[in-house]
Amino acid sequence: MKATIPVLLCALALAACESETERAAEENKRLQEQAEAAAQAAKRDDDTCRNYGFEPGMPAYGDCRIKLVSLRLQAASLIVQATRPPVVIDQPQASAMTRCQTNGGITDCQSY
Repeated sequence: MKATIPVLLCALALAACESETERAAEENKRLQEQAEAAAQAAKRDDDTCRNYGFEPGMPAYGDCRIKLVSLRLQAASLIVQATRPPVVIDQPQASAMTRCQTNGGITDCQSY
């Protein structure tokens, strides 16, 4: 029994290391895919601006590239807004008005 505990602890430690390694590999893959997508978008933007007749180094080329990035960010923002659940803000109920009248020693109150 005593020999079993160290073996189990070692196996558990190895499993944790493997799990961490797998997570790091998945994160690296995700980052690489994002970098590839960004490079493809930059290539498309370059092609688009060149098709408009702008060349790198021209102010219009820089403006074109900035405009394309801006449009892509706006589109992404709209997608996020469209897929996000609406924000619901509960409004407090208006408090009822109370009117009290005193006749003699009797007070009569009414709420509206």
